[in-house]
Amino acid sequence: MNRSTDELTRLFEATTLLLAIGYPATSRLSYSAARLAGAPAVLADLREYLRQGRPTVAAKAPISACLLRPLAHDLTLAALMSETFLAPSGAFLLAAEMEQDPARGDALLGRLIADGLWTVSTDGTRSLRQVPLAGRYRRCPRCGRPQLNPDAGCAHCADLRMPPLSPAQRELAQLLDWLDAAVPASAPAAVASAATEPSCPRCGAGNRPQARFCAACGQALELALHCPNCGATVNPGAHFCGGCGAAIPLS
Repeated sequence: MNRSTDELTRLFEATTLLLAIGYPATSRLSYSAARLAGAPAVLADLREYLRQGRPTVAAKAPISACLLRPLAHDLTLAALMSETFLAPSGAFLLAAEMEQDPARGDALLGRLIADGLWTVSTDGTRSLRQVPLAGRYRRCPRCGRPQLNPDAGCAHCADLRMPPLSPAQRELAQLLDWLDAAVPASAPAAVASAATEPSCPRCGAGNRPQARFCAACGQALELALHCPNCGATVNPGAHFCGGCGAAIPLS
C-alpha cells in the first residue's frame, strides 16, 4: 500500500517517540508505531509529554495539559497512567486505540478493567493485579467482574442484563457443568485426566476443556496465551508481555 509523505513522517516520528519513551525494539515496534501514527492527537500528546521531560502524575500535583485531553468514558491519559499498571508507552498506545478505533479501544479497556494486568517485580515475580481504574465501574452480578458498558451486558459471561443466579440455581448450574465434564463410560480410561482440564486458578478443581466457568466455585476460566514475539506465557487479560514488553494482540 502506498503511503503519503505525511503518513510516513508520522510513522517515523511515532517509532522514534516510542523508543524514546522506553518501548522495546522488538518485532512489535513497527505495528505499535503504525497504530500510534493513526491517532495524530495522541501522537502530539506524546511529543509534548517527552518535550516536557515526562511529567509525573501524582495526587495534589499539577498535571500537564498534554495528559488531560478528554478521551472516551471520561478518561484522560493522566487517568490511564495513574489508575492502571501500564507503562507510559502502554497508556499512550491504549489512548491511540480509543481515538482511532473506539470498538477496539473499548475491547482493550474492558479487558484491562475486567481481568487486571500481570505485573513483574524487580525480582522477576509475576502477579495478577486488578487495576484501580476498575473501581469506577459497576460489577457484573454473575461473575463479579467490572463492566465498561453495563447496559451492553458482561462480555465475559454474556450476562445481557439477566438477573443473577440464586444460590440454588448456581448449585444446579455447577452440578450440570460437572456432569457434562464427566468422561463417558465407553471412553478409554487414559483420556479421563484430559477431560478435566483446564484446572481452576482459584480452587484447583478440574473442568471440561470447553468450560467457561469452574464447576466447583464459579471462577471464570480462560486458556493461556503466548507472546507472539518471545513465546512466553501471558495472562489472557494482559496487553503487554512481561518477558519482553511486546504488545499482545487482541484476540
